[in-house]
Amino acid sequence: SFTSPESSAMLIAGMAANSLLIALASGVRLRSANLAWQDVATTLNAPIKPFVNTYRGSMMIATCIAILAVDFQNFPRRLAKTETFGVSVMDAGVGSVLFAQAMVSPLARKPKAATAKRMGAALLSSSPLLLLGSVRLIGTRAADYHEHVTEYGVHWNFFFTLSVVSVLGNMIPLSSATAALAALLIIVDYEVLLQTTELQAFILSAPRTDLLSANREGLLGCVGYSSIFFAGVVLGRTLFEKTRTGKER
Repeated sequence: SFTSPESSAMLIAGMAANSLLIALASGVRLRSANLAWQDVATTLNAPIKPFVNTYRGSMMIATCIAILAVDFQNFPRRLAKTETFGVSVMDAGVGSVLFAQAMVSPLARKPKAATAKRMGAALLSSSPLLLLGSVRLIGTRAADYHEHVTEYGVHWNFFFTLSVVSVLGNMIPLSSATAALAALLIIVDYEVLLQTTELQAFILSAPRTDLLSANREGLLGCVGYSSIFFAGVVLGRTLFEKTRTGKER
């Protein structure tokens, strides 16, 4: 089951509004309108941005709670990840986790760094994710834990997705404008391919005969997640632009 597009849009808008209110509350004192806007500007231009930490922390806590709670019968199924079409709270949650990761990625924080140095930082930050993904894969197999193969595939999981998208995304030195264009083109072109070719049918109903088809949901899902990654990079560069300029001086 899944929510309607209207409910999904309202749900995502509400989550975004709540995250914004929580983030601004950490660095802005609600006084007069002029002073409040001055505080907003000061918070946005500060070297340390508490609202980013608040957003990332609250999102991670909510994600952990949802992952633990979804296995209980009392958890509303409409909030769980959708099987085929639609958007749910947990769908928005995994996208938000990747978006938050992209905001503070080497490509966003240090875009002028050498590619080798940026890739080294990306590999270093992604290695724990690869380890967690491997531990999860081995642990679920050893414990014979039930899992939905239609979510990421037989062997794939979200930790692998985070790691692969982060490493591949940091390989290409894109400007802010190019990253924004890449985010748009990737998601539009991918949707066109889904609607005009057999790719959608392959993802939804193809037999699992080899490693690619067995993990098609996770592997091909990286394409859509890369669009979210580049969008997060654009926002991260915008937020940390003055911080980078100050350090360069």
